[in-house]
Amino acid sequence: MAAGPDDMYDAFGVRKQLLQVDGETLLERMVRQLRARDVVDVVVTEPRPGTYAGLDAVCVVPPSTPSNGKGDHALNNVAWWSDDDRTVQLFGDTYYTDAAMDTIVGHAPREWRLFCRFGPSAITGCPYGEVFAVSWWPEHNGLYQQALLTSVQLMNRGLTRRSGTWEAARILGGALGAQVRKHRFYADVMVEINDRTEDFDKPGDFERWQELAA
Repeated sequence: MAAGPDDMYDAFGVRKQLLQVDGETLLERMVRQLRARDVVDVVVTEPRPGTYAGLDAVCVVPPSTPSNGKGDHALNNVAWWSDDDRTVQLFGDTYYTDAAMDTIVGHAPREWRLFCRFGPSAITGCPYGEVFAVSWWPEHNGLYQQALLTSVQLMNRGLTRRSGTWEAARILGGALGAQVRKHRFYADVMVEINDRTEDFDKPGDFERWQELAA
């Protein structure tokens, strides 16, 4: 499953997942990579109907709960989590190397895993860590959903600054309460990817990646 970012146009001039690299958008590249690895069910959650017409994927419009913060990027697509197979959540505003996609799609153990770069990248120049994908199996559906909801509750109580996949991973790694805001690597639930793969949050991220990762 490929989950696009929220319904937002920003300083890029286009939606981030529509940035072009080597003649295709980030989203088109991601779907192509999934198809090349024999992923059959590819669902793109889009905030507006028809935005990605012609994409080789099922496009759905998820519900929106802004009070969930960043956690809504996962909570809004619970209905499309698999009940009988592995679910992989990817992000449409990310450039995935083929090696990174091999690591994510080919991860065989039956585990909940966050695929991420924990800190700054000497390859892309990005000064902070990034989440690239989340992978889990049906028996983890309830655990992941509850971890996300807990991250929202902690944010609303002021114990963390935000909710989302980083926070859910820390909760599943054993962090409690205000500990969830502390950025640390939980080896039991995280897999490091540190190559040219990059999530573009700001125009400067994309420009720097183009210059340094060429």
